[in-house]
Amino acid sequence: MTIYNISHFLDQLAEDREIDLSRVKEVFGETIATIARKTLGRDAEVTVDIDESSGSISVFVVKEVVKKVKFSSGEITLTEARKYNDSAKMGDKINIPVEFETFGRNTILLTKQLLFQKLREAERDAIYTSFEKRVGEIVTGSIRRIENKRMLVTLDRVEGVLPKREQIPGEYFRQGSVIKAYILAVDQKEGILLSRTHPGFLEGLFESEVPEIKEGIIEIKNIVRIPGVRAKVAVASNNPRIDPVGACVGVKGSRVQVVVKEVAGEKIDVIQWSQDPLVYVSRALSGVKILKEDIEKSTKKIQIVVSDEELPIAIGKNGQNAFLSSKLTEYRIDIVSESMSNIASVANLEGLSAGRKTKLLENGFVNAYDIVFYGIPKLLSIKGIGEKLAKKIYEASFAVVKKTKHHIPDKS
Repeated sequence: MTIYNISHFLDQLAEDREIDLSRVKEVFGETIATIARKTLGRDAEVTVDIDESSGSISVFVVKEVVKKVKFSSGEITLTEARKYNDSAKMGDKINIPVEFETFGRNTILLTKQLLFQKLREAERDAIYTSFEKRVGEIVTGSIRRIENKRMLVTLDRVEGVLPKREQIPGEYFRQGSVIKAYILAVDQKEGILLSRTHPGFLEGLFESEVPEIKEGIIEIKNIVRIPGVRAKVAVASNNPRIDPVGACVGVKGSRVQVVVKEVAGEKIDVIQWSQDPLVYVSRALSGVKILKEDIEKSTKKIQIVVSDEELPIAIGKNGQNAFLSSKLTEYRIDIVSESMSNIASVANLEGLSAGRKTKLLENGFVNAYDIVFYGIPKLLSIKGIGEKLAKKIYEASFAVVKKTKHHIPDKS
């Protein structure tokens, strides 16, 4: 079977569908082969050749030369085979040309239907492949449908899914609303998964509003969020003349307010990143003044003492400020008020002699919080304190801390 002038048709299909031409030719060949097998037999081996220069297409059924034919769809006698190939011999596989008329009058219609069905599948696969390269980008689409609390979003000839878990709590959208979202993942079964709660969504919004970020002058070091409630963004400047916080906030908060509006009023703290963990922690905790600190860089723990007045600021509503600061700085932060620190003073620990209390003070243990923070191993490093005594001191300190410590809720 030969059909001429097929190249232009395939070129046009590739252009209209935005599919690679080689893939269009492959799909076309698969379609013709499927149609051929409807007539020649389900098990028939069919090959389709497209001549690049002439644009012609030829269809062949492949048959094996046998002595006695049992399966007509795949076998042929030597006598019949030599009508197509003079040198054919037993066991050979030969290509037998198939005329278009063999497939019947409805062939063209069936070919067209099947071809466009397969092209739609190829088009979808091509779009999914293109979106796989865009994971981490922010896209804009319209909500086509809302079902089971998830949103189906139309995106460039394909549909994205915004699950309930990736929606900002308290947000409300209607069918047809325009929405921005972060491409979280692309899965052939689940589709294009979108998110508005991912830190990358906030990062992308800042990048679109702050040219200095896109230009690489300002760098976002880290972002942590309680979606719809509060977020912290740590930024640094690669140009000492540019204030990274001011650039992100904008004149009278113009830039950050655009981002806040997009994330349903989520409060956003923009802070300047620092290599110094104490400075970084202080900034993260809304700039509270640290009166005293203990730090263990190896275990990434920090204990700080703040004034009684600033304690509520440091902890924040429902512990949000302390929790997000800990996540942002990647340090475990224990916050102690000045009054609690005094109450828990080593001098007030019960069951210890004055000499042992002095020894603790001389080695930097000011209160029970210090002892619990550093633990038994640090106590054992003090000359004259053995394992039994270290355990006794730790347990006495832990009892005091348990009564007085301000606990930070674990929201992880």
